[in-house]
Amino acid sequence: MNVFEDFRDDAENDFERGVFERALESGGISEQDYEEAHSRYAECMEGAGVEEVHTKQPNGLYAREPAHLPDDDDAAEAYFEQGNECAEGTIASIEAAFNMQVNNPDGRDPSEVVADCLVRVGVVDADYTAERFDEDLERASDSDFQDGPFDVTDPEVQDCLESGGIHISVAD
Repeated sequence: MNVFEDFRDDAENDFERGVFERALESGGISEQDYEEAHSRYAECMEGAGVEEVHTKQPNGLYAREPAHLPDDDDAAEAYFEQGNECAEGTIASIEAAFNMQVNNPDGRDPSEVVADCLVRVGVVDADYTAERFDEDLERASDSDFQDGPFDVTDPEVQDCLESGGIHISVAD
């Protein structure tokens, strides 16, 4: 079964369903559909009173960060909950599919894509594997990504993570 069929069958609304129908017809999600999904997400967040900074990355995907980092756990949790609520039916599935289309058109395991990229940019040894990346990611997440074999704030590392559909935000 085609991945776009799976996404279409699980669509949250008519907008998502239409995006995946068009993707099935054309063979991919159009940049216009991705932009519309992002716009709908941004409008939802703005309507909820949440300010975000949206930066279009070289690969065409948006990185989203709060304009002001929440200063306590409750505020941070509220921010993430609102983001998840606004993502449903707008960018959640569409961005995931668009990311795969842009960064992983061969459908490789995302961890393999990231590990290969980290090796290519020289931040890990040549024998670094997808399995090791998964282990390192889990271990580093326990320390808010302070303890790991690579710096998740490094732009090259961020690009590698994004290529596998992984977005990590850490407080300064």
